[in-house]
Amino acid sequence: MEENEPKKMSLRNKLQAFLLLPLLLGTTASLLYTLLSLFTPNTEGIRFIYAFSFVICFAYVPLLGLHNFRKMFVNQHGSLIQKIRRNEEEMKGYGIIVIFLVLVAIFLRGI
Repeated sequence: MEENEPKKMSLRNKLQAFLLLPLLLGTTASLLYTLLSLFTPNTEGIRFIYAFSFVICFAYVPLLGLHNFRKMFVNQHGSLIQKIRRNEEEMKGYGIIVIFLVLVAIFLRGI
């Protein structure tokens, strides 16, 4: 392998980036939404949360946040929890996404 050739993601990193991370974001947002809606969540809100969290992880992060994505999922090794601990700044951005998802789901509930 030449040195100029970019590293490729392993299967484990792909699972972490495109399955576990969106599920973590969706579950966190769904729990917050359920608590804020006083344990009567709307199914459309939950569907929106999971669909949008997968869209974020499949489209936005690899395309627009390429440097951070590459740093987190290609260059680093370890479990998803270890990567979250090492990249606290990146996780703050994901936290803002979770808050956005909860607010939109609450808005959809009121419509």
